Amino acid sequence: MINEYQSDVKKIISKRNLISYTLAGLMIMVYFTFIMLIAYSKQVLAIRVVGNLPLGIPLGVGIIVFSWLLTGVYIWWANQKYDKMVREIKSQLEKNNQ
Repeated sequence: MINEYQSDVKKIISKRNLISYTLAGLMIMVYFTFIMLIAYSKQVLAIRVVGNLPLGIPLGVGIIVFSWLLTGVYIWWANQKYDKMVREIKSQLEKNNQ
């Protein structure tokens, strides 16, 4: 009986892993790009954008905001898609167990 749902569970896990790894990969790319700028191109981050504010400060804040946005994307996906798929499998299992 449980074997019937293994493929559905594997699909859900696969989708969850895909979105998790994609969002994590995006965050890692953005973060390490910033770190590489710090290491190899300090003069770019030192460019003054407004008054005495160097470019590095808004970029750093932007990375933090970007991470919040990625977290929001994951929360939205989990609430709209993932939880729905899990509930469907749970309800099917409960129907079959009664």
